[in-house]
Amino acid sequence: MPAPLCGQAVTDPNEILRAPSGSSAADVAGPIRASLITRFITGLNALSGYIVFFMMIMITIDVTGRYLFNSPISGTLELTEFLMVFVVFFSMAYVQLNQRHIRVELLTQRLPKRVGDGFAIVTLLIAAVFFGLLAWQSWLSAWSAFEYREASEGLIQIPIYPPKFVIPFGSAIMVVQLLRDMAVRVRSLASTS
Repeated sequence: MPAPLCGQAVTDPNEILRAPSGSSAADVAGPIRASLITRFITGLNALSGYIVFFMMIMITIDVTGRYLFNSPISGTLELTEFLMVFVVFFSMAYVQLNQRHIRVELLTQRLPKRVGDGFAIVTLLIAAVFFGLLAWQSWLSAWSAFEYREASEGLIQIPIYPPKFVIPFGSAIMVVQLLRDMAVRVRSLASTS
């Protein structure tokens, strides 16, 4: 089975990733054996898919119970809101791993590869700093919520701190992936000089 191209979904983390010729900085890295980090990120993404499936079933049962039996499931809204945090932050690094975040390349596609790689490095660095700050500040917020055993207001009081801890965790994983991507771009830039 051929290896996926850079930007395609990694379905088997043991596959060898290759970039199409001239398409990205991953060309220079050559074949990259999927690492433990890649497997971990892929596993988190799969977990987020299972969470979405669970949410779908839960909401379907809630709506069916509400309209057919006049008996909804208490706390469905709150639990769904909390689970969305898991879905977003567990899958964010996987989207970065597969280069699927939205990019506007109107200017950069017209630049020489070296200049484009330079822009990509700066962009990845800015993103890594942003997510690093997000991880740090959200950790402080999550820890405070844990200390005070903060819970939601509503029919069922659900602890708020578990989803709050997912934000720094997912952000830290995103920083790791951004730094990995930046290292590939730096190697590409160094090899073209």
